Amino acid sequence: TQDVLMPGGIYYGVNAMSGNLIIGLRSRLVNGNAMVIATSGGGKSMFVKQEILELFLRFPRARFYIVDPENEYRPLVQALGGVMVDIAVDSNTFFNPLDFTPEPGSKVPPFMMKSEFILSLCEQIIGKGNTDAGDRSLVDRSLRAIYEPFIRAHYQGPCPTLADLWRILNQQAHPRAQELALALELFATGSLSMFAQPTNVDMSNRLICFNIQSLGEQLKPVAMLSMLEFISTCVTSGERNDPEAAAWVYFDEIYLLLQNELSAHFLFNSWKRFRKYNAYATGITQNVEDCLTNTTAYSMLANSEFVCMLRQTKDIDNVVDLYGLSEPQRNYLLLARPGQGILKMGNSLIPFVNDYPKDSKTYRLLTTKPGEMTLGAEHCAEKG
Repeated sequence: TQDVLMPGGIYYGVNAMSGNLIIGLRSRLVNGNAMVIATSGGGKSMFVKQEILELFLRFPRARFYIVDPENEYRPLVQALGGVMVDIAVDSNTFFNPLDFTPEPGSKVPPFMMKSEFILSLCEQIIGKGNTDAGDRSLVDRSLRAIYEPFIRAHYQGPCPTLADLWRILNQQAHPRAQELALALELFATGSLSMFAQPTNVDMSNRLICFNIQSLGEQLKPVAMLSMLEFISTCVTSGERNDPEAAAWVYFDEIYLLLQNELSAHFLFNSWKRFRKYNAYATGITQNVEDCLTNTTAYSMLANSEFVCMLRQTKDIDNVVDLYGLSEPQRNYLLLARPGQGILKMGNSLIPFVNDYPKDSKTYRLLTTKPGEMTLGAEHCAEKG
Protein backbone atom coordinates (compact mmCIF):
# COMPACT_ATOMS: atom_id res chain seq x y z
CA THR A 1 0.00 0.00 0.00
CA GLN A 2 1.36 3.40 -1.03
CA ASP A 3 -0.12 6.59 0.41
CA VAL A 4 0.43 10.17 -0.75
CA LEU A 5 -0.29 13.05 1.60
CA MET A 6 1.47 16.23 0.47
CA PRO A 7 0.94 19.26 2.75
CA GLY A 8 -0.81 22.01 0.81
CA GLY A 9 -1.92 19.64 -1.95
CA ILE A 10 -5.37 18.99 -3.41
CA TYR A 11 -7.73 16.04 -3.09
CA TYR A 12 -7.59 13.29 -5.72
CA GLY A 13 -9.78 10.67 -4.10
CA VAL A 14 -9.49 7.84 -1.57
CA ASN A 15 -6.85 5.14 -1.63
CA ALA A 16 -8.77 1.96 -2.52
CA MET A 17 -6.38 -0.17 -0.44
CA SER A 18 -5.84 1.86 2.74
CA GLY A 19 -8.95 4.07 2.75
CA ASN A 20 -6.75 7.17 3.30
CA LEU A 21 -7.21 10.41 1.42
CA ILE A 22 -4.93 11.04 -1.54
CA ILE A 23 -3.58 14.59 -1.28
CA GLY A 24 -1.02 15.58 -3.90
CA LEU A 25 0.38 18.42 -5.95
CA ARG A 26 1.82 17.83 -9.39
CA SER A 27 4.06 20.87 -9.28
CA ARG A 28 6.14 19.23 -6.52
CA LEU A 29 7.00 16.22 -8.66
CA VAL A 30 10.22 16.05 -10.68
CA ASN A 31 8.09 16.78 -13.74
CA GLY A 32 4.55 17.98 -13.12
CA ASN A 33 3.20 17.26 -16.61
CA ALA A 34 0.28 14.83 -16.71
CA MET A 35 -1.66 12.47 -18.92
CA VAL A 36 -5.22 11.33 -18.25
CA ILE A 37 -6.16 8.17 -20.14
CA ALA A 38 -9.39 6.20 -20.17
CA THR A 39 -11.95 4.66 -22.44
CA SER A 40 -15.01 6.75 -23.37
CA GLY A 41 -17.23 7.23 -20.31
CA GLY A 42 -14.43 6.38 -17.89
CA GLY A 43 -14.52 9.79 -16.19
CA LYS A 44 -11.64 11.66 -17.85
CA SER A 45 -13.38 15.04 -18.11
CA MET A 46 -14.82 14.74 -14.61
CA PHE A 47 -11.35 14.07 -13.17
CA VAL A 48 -9.75 16.97 -15.05
CA LYS A 49 -12.52 19.45 -14.22
CA GLN A 50 -12.30 18.57 -10.54
CA GLU A 51 -8.54 19.17 -10.60
CA ILE A 52 -9.03 22.54 -12.34
CA LEU A 53 -11.68 23.57 -9.81
CA GLU A 54 -9.53 22.62 -6.82
CA LEU A 55 -6.36 24.24 -8.20
CA PHE A 56 -8.31 27.38 -9.15
CA LEU A 57 -9.62 27.76 -5.59
CA ARG A 58 -6.39 26.63 -3.93
CA PHE A 59 -4.11 29.04 -5.83
CA PRO A 60 -5.75 32.44 -6.46
CA ARG A 61 -2.80 33.64 -8.56
CA ALA A 62 -2.57 30.57 -10.82
CA ARG A 63 -3.54 30.80 -14.50
CA PHE A 64 -5.41 28.21 -16.56
CA TYR A 65 -5.63 27.59 -20.31
CA ILE A 66 -7.93 24.90 -21.69
CA VAL A 67 -8.20 23.58 -25.26
CA ASP A 68 -11.76 22.26 -25.45
CA PRO A 69 -12.72 20.31 -28.63
CA GLU A 70 -16.23 19.40 -27.47
CA ASN A 71 -17.38 22.54 -25.63
CA GLU A 72 -17.55 20.52 -22.38
CA TYR A 73 -15.87 23.00 -20.05
CA ARG A 74 -18.17 25.99 -20.61
CA PRO A 75 -20.34 25.55 -17.47
CA LEU A 76 -17.31 25.32 -15.17
CA VAL A 77 -15.45 28.19 -16.86
CA GLN A 78 -18.48 30.49 -16.72
CA ALA A 79 -19.21 29.58 -13.10
CA LEU A 80 -15.65 30.51 -12.13
CA GLY A 81 -15.79 33.81 -14.01
CA GLY A 82 -13.45 32.66 -16.77
CA VAL A 83 -13.44 33.57 -20.45
CA MET A 84 -14.73 31.37 -23.28
CA VAL A 85 -13.05 32.04 -26.62
CA ASP A 86 -15.25 30.49 -29.31
CA ILE A 87 -13.13 29.85 -32.40
CA ALA A 88 -15.41 29.66 -35.42
CA VAL A 89 -16.19 31.54 -38.63
CA ASP A 90 -19.29 33.11 -37.09
CA SER A 91 -17.78 33.78 -33.66
CA ASN A 92 -17.89 37.21 -32.01
CA THR A 93 -14.86 36.53 -29.81
CA PHE A 94 -11.42 37.27 -31.22
CA PHE A 95 -7.86 36.98 -30.02
CA ASN A 96 -4.82 38.26 -31.86
CA PRO A 97 -1.96 35.73 -32.11
CA LEU A 98 0.47 38.63 -32.66
CA ASP A 99 -0.26 40.08 -29.22
CA PHE A 100 2.99 40.56 -27.32
CA THR A 101 3.88 41.27 -23.71
CA PRO A 102 7.61 41.72 -23.02
CA GLU A 103 9.11 39.40 -20.45
CA PRO A 104 10.55 41.18 -17.39
CA GLY A 105 14.26 41.71 -17.93
CA SER A 106 14.19 40.34 -21.47
CA LYS A 107 15.41 42.41 -24.42
CA VAL A 108 14.16 40.01 -27.10
CA PRO A 109 12.02 42.09 -29.51
CA PRO A 110 8.57 40.89 -30.60
CA PHE A 111 9.51 40.37 -34.25
CA MET A 112 12.04 37.74 -33.17
CA MET A 113 9.53 36.02 -30.89
CA LYS A 114 6.86 35.85 -33.60
CA SER A 115 9.06 34.95 -36.57
CA GLU A 116 8.84 31.18 -36.08
CA PHE A 117 5.07 31.33 -35.70
CA ILE A 118 4.58 33.30 -38.92
CA LEU A 119 6.92 31.01 -40.86
CA SER A 120 4.99 27.98 -39.55
CA LEU A 121 1.74 29.69 -40.50
CA CYS A 122 2.99 30.35 -44.03
CA GLU A 123 4.18 26.75 -44.32
CA GLN A 124 0.78 25.53 -43.15
CA ILE A 125 -1.05 27.68 -45.70
CA ILE A 126 1.30 27.24 -48.67
CA GLY A 127 2.15 23.63 -47.97
CA LYS A 128 5.14 21.91 -46.44
CA GLY A 129 8.15 22.05 -48.73
CA ASN A 130 6.88 25.08 -50.63
CA THR A 131 8.66 27.68 -48.50
CA ASP A 132 12.20 28.75 -49.38
CA ALA A 133 15.20 30.27 -47.62
CA GLY A 134 14.29 33.82 -48.62
CA ASP A 135 10.90 33.62 -46.89
CA ARG A 136 12.53 33.97 -43.48
CA SER A 137 14.14 37.27 -44.48
CA LEU A 138 10.90 38.60 -45.98
CA VAL A 139 8.94 37.66 -42.88
CA ASP A 140 11.58 39.15 -40.58
CA ARG A 141 11.63 42.39 -42.58
CA SER A 142 7.84 42.66 -42.47
CA LEU A 143 7.56 41.86 -38.77
CA ARG A 144 10.16 44.50 -37.94
CA ALA A 145 8.12 47.06 -39.86
CA ILE A 146 4.77 46.31 -38.23
CA TYR A 147 6.16 46.09 -34.68
CA GLU A 148 8.31 49.22 -34.95
CA PRO A 149 5.54 51.69 -33.88
CA PHE A 150 4.57 49.36 -31.02
CA ILE A 151 8.16 49.21 -29.77
CA ARG A 152 8.58 53.00 -30.07
CA ALA A 153 5.45 53.39 -27.94
CA HIS A 154 7.12 51.25 -25.23
CA TYR A 155 4.67 48.38 -25.83
CA GLN A 156 1.64 50.56 -25.19
CA GLY A 157 -1.43 50.60 -27.42
CA PRO A 158 -2.72 47.96 -29.84
CA CYS A 159 -0.49 45.22 -31.20
CA PRO A 160 -0.22 44.70 -34.96
CA THR A 161 -2.35 41.98 -36.57
CA LEU A 162 -2.11 39.56 -39.48
CA ALA A 163 -3.87 42.23 -41.56
CA ASP A 164 -0.92 44.56 -40.93
CA LEU A 165 1.51 41.80 -41.91
CA TRP A 166 -0.44 41.15 -45.12
CA ARG A 167 -0.40 44.87 -45.94
CA ILE A 168 3.37 45.22 -45.48
CA LEU A 169 4.10 42.07 -47.51
CA ASN A 170 1.82 43.36 -50.25
CA GLN A 171 3.68 46.67 -50.38
CA GLN A 172 7.07 45.06 -50.98
CA ALA A 173 8.32 44.95 -54.57
CA HIS A 174 9.80 41.47 -54.19
CA PRO A 175 7.62 38.96 -56.12
CA ARG A 176 7.95 36.35 -53.38
CA ALA A 177 6.54 38.84 -50.85
CA GLN A 178 3.55 39.21 -53.14
CA GLU A 179 3.10 35.43 -53.19
CA LEU A 180 3.22 35.22 -49.39
CA ALA A 181 0.71 38.09 -49.13
CA LEU A 182 -1.63 36.34 -51.55
CA ALA A 183 -1.42 33.12 -49.50
CA LEU A 184 -2.20 35.04 -46.28
CA GLU A 185 -5.01 37.10 -47.79
CA LEU A 186 -7.79 34.61 -46.98
CA PHE A 187 -6.81 34.70 -43.30
CA ALA A 188 -5.89 38.40 -43.17
CA THR A 189 -8.67 40.21 -45.01
CA GLY A 190 -10.74 37.38 -46.48
CA SER A 191 -13.59 35.23 -45.19
CA LEU A 192 -11.40 33.44 -42.61
CA SER A 193 -9.97 36.59 -41.05
CA MET A 194 -11.01 35.97 -37.43
CA PHE A 195 -7.33 35.77 -36.40
CA ALA A 196 -6.57 39.12 -38.00
CA GLN A 197 -8.80 41.03 -35.58
CA PRO A 198 -7.72 42.88 -32.42
CA THR A 199 -8.35 40.91 -29.25
CA ASN A 200 -11.83 41.73 -27.90
CA VAL A 201 -11.98 39.41 -24.87
CA ASP A 202 -10.23 39.72 -21.54
CA MET A 203 -7.17 37.60 -22.20
CA SER A 204 -5.74 38.70 -18.86
CA ASN A 205 -8.37 36.57 -17.15
CA ARG A 206 -6.73 33.75 -15.23
CA LEU A 207 -9.06 31.11 -16.70
CA ILE A 208 -9.31 30.99 -20.50
CA CYS A 209 -10.96 28.21 -22.46
CA PHE A 210 -10.66 27.86 -26.24
CA ASN A 211 -13.76 26.21 -27.69
CA ILE A 212 -12.71 24.63 -31.00
CA GLN A 213 -15.82 22.48 -31.50
CA SER A 214 -16.96 24.35 -34.64
CA LEU A 215 -13.63 24.49 -36.45
CA GLY A 216 -13.85 23.67 -40.14
CA GLU A 217 -11.13 21.77 -41.95
CA GLN A 218 -9.79 24.89 -43.68
CA LEU A 219 -9.59 26.87 -40.47
CA LYS A 220 -8.38 24.10 -38.16
CA PRO A 221 -4.59 24.17 -38.90
CA VAL A 222 -4.40 27.98 -38.71
CA ALA A 223 -6.57 28.04 -35.60
CA MET A 224 -4.43 25.41 -33.88
CA LEU A 225 -1.22 27.32 -34.59
CA SER A 226 -2.71 30.66 -33.53
CA MET A 227 -4.17 29.26 -30.33
CA LEU A 228 -0.98 27.42 -29.36
CA GLU A 229 1.11 30.51 -30.11
CA PHE A 230 -1.08 32.55 -27.78
CA ILE A 231 -0.82 29.95 -25.01
CA SER A 232 2.96 29.79 -25.46
CA THR A 233 3.22 33.58 -25.21
CA CYS A 234 1.15 33.59 -22.01
CA VAL A 235 3.21 30.80 -20.46
CA THR A 236 6.61 32.29 -21.26
CA SER A 237 5.63 35.76 -20.03
CA GLY A 238 4.27 34.52 -16.68
CA GLU A 239 5.72 34.61 -13.18
CA ARG A 240 8.50 32.00 -13.07
CA ASN A 241 9.53 32.18 -9.43
CA ASP A 242 6.18 31.99 -7.64
CA PRO A 243 4.89 28.39 -7.33
CA GLU A 244 1.43 29.68 -6.50
CA ALA A 245 1.26 31.64 -9.78
CA ALA A 246 1.89 28.64 -12.03
CA ALA A 247 0.24 28.19 -15.41
CA TRP A 248 -1.83 25.02 -15.90
CA VAL A 249 -2.51 24.08 -19.53
CA TYR A 250 -5.03 21.38 -20.51
CA PHE A 251 -5.34 19.74 -23.93
CA ASP A 252 -8.51 17.66 -24.11
CA GLU A 253 -8.73 15.02 -26.86
CA ILE A 254 -5.02 15.60 -27.42
CA TYR A 255 -4.90 13.22 -30.37
CA LEU A 256 -6.57 15.97 -32.48
CA LEU A 257 -3.50 18.15 -31.99
CA LEU A 258 -1.15 15.24 -32.62
CA GLN A 259 -2.63 14.73 -36.10
CA ASN A 260 -1.01 17.96 -37.28
CA GLU A 261 2.78 17.95 -37.51
CA LEU A 262 3.25 21.57 -36.44
CA SER A 263 0.89 21.42 -33.45
CA ALA A 264 2.42 18.06 -32.46
CA HIS A 265 5.83 19.73 -32.47
CA PHE A 266 4.48 22.45 -30.17
CA LEU A 267 3.16 19.83 -27.74
CA PHE A 268 6.47 17.99 -27.74
CA ASN A 269 8.30 21.21 -26.84
CA SER A 270 5.68 22.06 -24.21
CA TRP A 271 6.23 18.79 -22.37
CA LYS A 272 9.98 19.48 -22.34
CA ARG A 273 10.05 23.23 -21.64
CA PHE A 274 6.96 24.27 -19.68
CA ARG A 275 8.47 23.45 -16.29
CA LYS A 276 11.18 26.07 -16.89
CA TYR A 277 8.42 28.67 -17.07
CA ASN A 278 6.51 27.50 -13.98
CA ALA A 279 3.89 25.82 -16.17
CA TYR A 280 2.43 22.32 -16.32
CA ALA A 281 0.83 20.61 -19.31
CA THR A 282 -1.94 18.02 -19.22
CA GLY A 283 -3.06 15.76 -22.05
CA ILE A 284 -6.41 13.95 -22.02
CA THR A 285 -7.12 11.07 -24.40
CA GLN A 286 -8.94 7.79 -24.83
CA ASN A 287 -6.68 6.63 -27.67
CA VAL A 288 -3.77 5.14 -25.75
CA GLU A 289 -2.73 2.92 -28.64
CA ASP A 290 -2.41 5.95 -30.92
CA CYS A 291 -0.16 7.57 -28.32
CA LEU A 292 2.07 4.52 -28.17
CA THR A 293 2.48 4.37 -31.95
CA ASN A 294 3.12 8.12 -32.25
CA THR A 295 6.72 9.06 -31.41
CA THR A 296 5.75 12.50 -30.11
CA ALA A 297 2.91 11.19 -27.97
CA TYR A 298 5.02 8.35 -26.58
CA SER A 299 7.68 10.85 -25.53
CA MET A 300 5.00 12.91 -23.78
CA LEU A 301 3.74 9.84 -21.91
CA ALA A 302 7.27 8.98 -20.88
CA ASN A 303 7.88 12.53 -19.64
CA SER A 304 4.75 12.72 -17.47
CA GLU A 305 5.35 12.05 -13.78
CA PHE A 306 1.61 12.19 -13.11
CA VAL A 307 -0.68 9.78 -14.95
CA CYS A 308 -4.33 9.10 -14.20
CA MET A 309 -5.42 5.71 -15.57
CA LEU A 310 -9.18 5.26 -15.48
CA ARG A 311 -11.24 2.41 -16.93
CA GLN A 312 -9.44 0.62 -19.79
CA THR A 313 -10.79 -1.96 -22.22
CA LYS A 314 -9.13 -2.65 -25.58
CA ASP A 315 -5.94 -0.75 -24.68
CA ILE A 316 -5.47 -2.43 -21.30
CA ASP A 317 -2.46 -4.54 -22.34
CA ASN A 318 -0.66 -1.50 -23.75
CA VAL A 319 -1.19 0.34 -20.47
CA VAL A 320 -0.01 -2.68 -18.46
CA ASP A 321 3.18 -2.95 -20.52
CA LEU A 322 3.86 0.79 -20.42
CA TYR A 323 3.59 1.16 -16.65
CA GLY A 324 4.46 -2.36 -15.51
CA LEU A 325 1.11 -3.00 -13.81
CA SER A 326 0.49 -6.19 -11.87
CA GLU A 327 -2.34 -8.61 -12.64
CA PRO A 328 -4.53 -7.25 -9.77
CA GLN A 329 -3.91 -3.70 -11.03
CA ARG A 330 -4.84 -4.79 -14.55
CA ASN A 331 -8.10 -6.30 -13.33
CA TYR A 332 -8.84 -3.19 -11.27
CA LEU A 333 -8.70 -1.04 -14.41
CA LEU A 334 -10.76 -3.51 -16.44
CA LEU A 335 -13.55 -3.55 -13.85
CA ALA A 336 -13.31 0.10 -12.80
CA ARG A 337 -16.46 2.18 -12.56
CA PRO A 338 -16.38 5.89 -13.55
CA GLY A 339 -14.27 7.64 -10.92
CA GLN A 340 -12.12 4.60 -10.19
CA GLY A 341 -8.61 4.02 -11.48
CA ILE A 342 -4.91 4.09 -10.72
CA LEU A 343 -2.84 7.21 -10.10
CA LYS A 344 0.84 7.27 -10.97
CA MET A 345 2.43 10.02 -8.87
CA GLY A 346 6.17 9.88 -9.32
CA ASN A 347 7.14 6.30 -8.42
CA SER A 348 3.88 5.56 -6.59
CA LEU A 349 1.03 3.59 -8.17
CA ILE A 350 -2.18 4.10 -6.18
CA PRO A 351 -5.58 2.51 -6.88
CA PHE A 352 -8.16 5.16 -6.05
CA VAL A 353 -11.88 5.77 -5.76
CA ASN A 354 -13.47 9.19 -6.19
CA ASP A 355 -17.24 9.03 -5.84
CA TYR A 356 -18.27 12.67 -6.20
CA PRO A 357 -21.58 13.51 -4.45
CA LYS A 358 -24.22 13.80 -7.17
CA ASP A 359 -26.54 16.03 -5.16
CA SER A 360 -24.14 18.99 -5.25
CA LYS A 361 -23.99 22.05 -7.51
CA THR A 362 -20.35 21.41 -8.26
CA TYR A 363 -21.18 17.93 -9.55
CA ARG A 364 -23.55 19.49 -12.09
CA LEU A 365 -20.71 21.77 -13.21
CA LEU A 366 -18.25 18.89 -13.56
CA THR A 367 -20.30 16.10 -15.10
CA THR A 368 -20.65 15.57 -18.85
CA LYS A 369 -23.52 13.09 -18.65
CA PRO A 370 -26.63 14.22 -20.58
CA GLY A 371 -29.38 15.37 -18.24
CA GLU A 372 -26.97 16.01 -15.35
CA MET A 373 -25.14 19.04 -16.70
CA THR A 374 -25.98 22.55 -15.59
CA LEU A 375 -25.79 25.67 -17.74
CA GLY A 376 -23.20 26.88 -15.25
CA ALA A 377 -23.50 30.66 -15.23
CA GLU A 378 -26.90 30.86 -13.56
CA HIS A 379 -25.55 28.91 -10.58
CA CYS A 380 -22.80 31.43 -9.93
CA ALA A 381 -24.95 33.66 -7.76
CA GLU A 382 -25.10 31.03 -5.03
CA LYS A 383 -21.58 29.60 -5.37
CA GLY A 384 -20.39 31.36 -2.21
